[in-house]
Amino acid sequence: MAPPCAIFNKRNQLLGVSLRVPRLADVSIKEQAPDPLTLSVRRIDSLMAFTPKGTTGHRVRVQGVVTLQRLGQRLFIQDESVGISIRTEQMTRVEIGDRVDVAGFPKAGRFSPMLDDAVFRKIGSAPPPAPVDVNVSEALEGNQDAELVRIEAQLLDRWRRPGQQILVLRSGPNVFNGYLSDSQGKERLASLKEGSRLQLTGICEVHLDEDRALRSFRILLRTPADVVVVRRPSWWTTDRALRIAILLAISIAIMSLWTISLRRRVEEQTEIMRAILESTADGILVVNAHGKVVTFNQKFIKTWPLPESILATRDRRRGLESVVPELKESEAFLASIEKLRADAEAQSDDLLEFKDGRVFELHSEPLRIGLGSIGRVWGFRDITDRKRAEEAIAQLASIVEASDDAIIGTTLDGTIVNWNSGAEKLYGYSSEEMKGRPASLLAPSDRAQEVPEILDRLALGEHIKHYETQQVRKDDKRIDVSLTISPINDAAGRIGGVCAIARDITDRKQAEEALRRSEERFSKAFNASPEPITISTLAEGRYIDANDSFLRLTGYEREEMVGRTSRELQFWGEPEQQSRVLQVLTNKAAVRDVEVALRTKSGALRVGLLSAEIIRIGDEPCLLAVTKDITERKEAEEALRQSEERYRSLFERNLAGVYRTSLDGRILDGNEALARILGYDSAKELQGKRALDLYHDARDREVFVGRLRQHKSLANFESRLRRKDGSLCWVLENASLLESAGNDEPTFEGTLIDITEAKQAEEELRQLSGRLARSQDEERRRIARELHDSTAQGLTAMVMNLRAVNQSAARLSQKARGILAETITLAEQCAKEIRTLSYLLHPPMLDEFGLASALRWYVQGFDQRSGIRVGLDMPAELQRLPGAVEMTIFRIVQESLVNVHRHSGSKKADIGMLLESNHAILEVKDYGRGIDSNGGSGSNGTKLKDAGIQMGVGIHGMQERVRELGGSLEIDSSRQGTTVRAILPVSGENA
Repeated sequence: MAPPCAIFNKRNQLLGVSLRVPRLADVSIKEQAPDPLTLSVRRIDSLMAFTPKGTTGHRVRVQGVVTLQRLGQRLFIQDESVGISIRTEQMTRVEIGDRVDVAGFPKAGRFSPMLDDAVFRKIGSAPPPAPVDVNVSEALEGNQDAELVRIEAQLLDRWRRPGQQILVLRSGPNVFNGYLSDSQGKERLASLKEGSRLQLTGICEVHLDEDRALRSFRILLRTPADVVVVRRPSWWTTDRALRIAILLAISIAIMSLWTISLRRRVEEQTEIMRAILESTADGILVVNAHGKVVTFNQKFIKTWPLPESILATRDRRRGLESVVPELKESEAFLASIEKLRADAEAQSDDLLEFKDGRVFELHSEPLRIGLGSIGRVWGFRDITDRKRAEEAIAQLASIVEASDDAIIGTTLDGTIVNWNSGAEKLYGYSSEEMKGRPASLLAPSDRAQEVPEILDRLALGEHIKHYETQQVRKDDKRIDVSLTISPINDAAGRIGGVCAIARDITDRKQAEEALRRSEERFSKAFNASPEPITISTLAEGRYIDANDSFLRLTGYEREEMVGRTSRELQFWGEPEQQSRVLQVLTNKAAVRDVEVALRTKSGALRVGLLSAEIIRIGDEPCLLAVTKDITERKEAEEALRQSEERYRSLFERNLAGVYRTSLDGRILDGNEALARILGYDSAKELQGKRALDLYHDARDREVFVGRLRQHKSLANFESRLRRKDGSLCWVLENASLLESAGNDEPTFEGTLIDITEAKQAEEELRQLSGRLARSQDEERRRIARELHDSTAQGLTAMVMNLRAVNQSAARLSQKARGILAETITLAEQCAKEIRTLSYLLHPPMLDEFGLASALRWYVQGFDQRSGIRVGLDMPAELQRLPGAVEMTIFRIVQESLVNVHRHSGSKKADIGMLLESNHAILEVKDYGRGIDSNGGSGSNGTKLKDAGIQMGVGIHGMQERVRELGGSLEIDSSRQGTTVRAILPVSGENA
């Protein structure tokens, strides 16, 4: 084991303590390292304070808000103190603004701490820290190292390297970089222009040299949104201005050199011209040192048409007096002459403009012989044509430069030599970018042969006008252009170049394409429309076109219609309708939904709904008309009107009450029969009343509406209504829920039939049935008592006598003994059957021992007689019930079991009974064929209630018994069997 050693930097500053281990075998694990994320949390700025007793070599734990993440590489966070750079290979993705818990090995940087080999976890979210506004000087102090800052600078350049996009920026004399991950923002950063003033928000990261001195810094950008353009560069950039200044300086230098060279040539030529004055094209005047005219050439005389007297005397003063009035700026000319007279060595170049429009260049040179000046030579050159040409060229150049069209000059091989501002706007290239480059650069790849072909045609002297093609801008966007290209001839008439004028017709092409598509859509809509449509001239009504629907409607062929007027075809069933429609069109330029009569080719009249509008085709006003065929609708309306009349007649004359109500029960309409049933004077008196107010029991209305909403229709619903005078009446209702096809609300429609008399007769019949049932029970009880007390007793006595005789049977013959034995058996059987019949007619056990005993006795006997197994489930200690209830339950069981035996075919039946809430509930169930609603067997599924059963006498008797006691009887039947369920009140009223 080696002793620990201290770690120093180049400035002999203590950085930490290290312990070197010779081999791994010298290291043993005493205990597992604790979870670093359970360490106590420290402030980030506290990590800059190093002490040998501190945490050097150990992990520390900090917390903060994420400001930047380079997944699997680096993580930057900030707490309320400072920021920190964290190196980690953990691939957990976190977002900016997430609050994280970090543990790693601390490392003291020059300006901020760092953590190496760190692990982290997300512990929540927090608002992202606000960036600190800094300038370059503050950033170079290092105080914002690893913190989120915001800084402004000018964009110098941008470039890419694998995985990163780099912005080169300058603020004052300082240059720094901005870095953004290459996975995002390519298009956004590519659109930035050099010279733009940018505002960057990101992590400030300082760089130190080998002496740990601050060398530079960079900004780590998080997203493209961290780059904001504060100000875009003007066209006059420093670089561009510098280039233009250099070009101007070169041009001035060239012009100066040319002027000096020209002057030297003039001086050389002056010596020669002394001998050959007449050979020159300029006017020459030579004067001596005193200003007296020495000589002149013929060109001078032509230039200055002086009188012969002046030419003969060569009087300079008189000559000036003759010429000066013709000059525009005579005073300036005279001042120049005086200046030259004062300085014999002076030279001059002046421009003389005459009032008649002539322009001369005036050049004056001292006339020297050797080193002395002996006079002056004046040269006059007529530059009127050249001046006019220069002005024309200058005007043309101004026009070319100001033109919105692109004007491009090229050589015969297509090399660009001139490029105006219109071309810059159209193609996006500057003049400097395009001069010297081939014109084929503007051609798309699929049109590369166009430029050579055009140049070949121009070389033959052909002019190309309005040649439409596509070319490519600097941004690779295709544009439609119209080219007018002409050859440029030199002074000798030879073709020396090409001038091309390009006009952007993209909008026009798009408009033409839009118009074509619009016309195509209109044509498709016109021809495919199901509505009949025509187009005709407004002035004459002559048809231009008609779609297939109109042709089908009228029976004409298109060739028969086009070119003819509506009057010639006699389309209008009523000619005065045409005049009215045209009058409306004249006033309002359109008509909507006018009903007209049209005559077809066959002469038949059709009813149409006309909508028309004035349109323009070219310069001619035309009429676009849509005629919707409503003949069938009109016929249907007439049929509906007649149907409504028939319905109204039936409605008013119906003997049943007919009504119509809203869903909330408000009476909307009713007939007079309804008013009579309810005791009102007229049907109008009922309108607006609530149907609920007419019901004696509001629950009847609720049941009625509920069933009607559920089933959409309801038949034979009985209810009691209250007449106007307060009396009650029974009605039978039939109603339907009518859904509206439009936006109207649904309604209830139905009929009322007054069944008050029938209900009264039914009540009387029910009471009669009740009395009949009671009488039947009394008669059964009486017959049973008679059978039991007399007939049964007599039979018993007879059996006893026969048995006594049988004791002396030995004295009888064998045949007599047989007859006696058979008679005894028959008498015993008759006595037994009489007793059974007596019990069935009226079981005495029902009166003596109650319902439970009577039912057990009856079920046991029925099981023995019929062979059908009957189960009986009832309370063990069933209390005595009112006599009428016990009798009714017994009769229902008796009748139900008889029906099971006769009709069901079931081999089993179950009887259940219980008492619940002052009601006795009886249920008799079999497992046979079931019954149908007509009383037969084999039903597919029937539920019969006491209100509507039309069955045999036995079931009808059960219904009457139950109804008399205020109970209810239900019979549910299906292929799996039949269940009879009776519910009877057991109050004292039924005793």
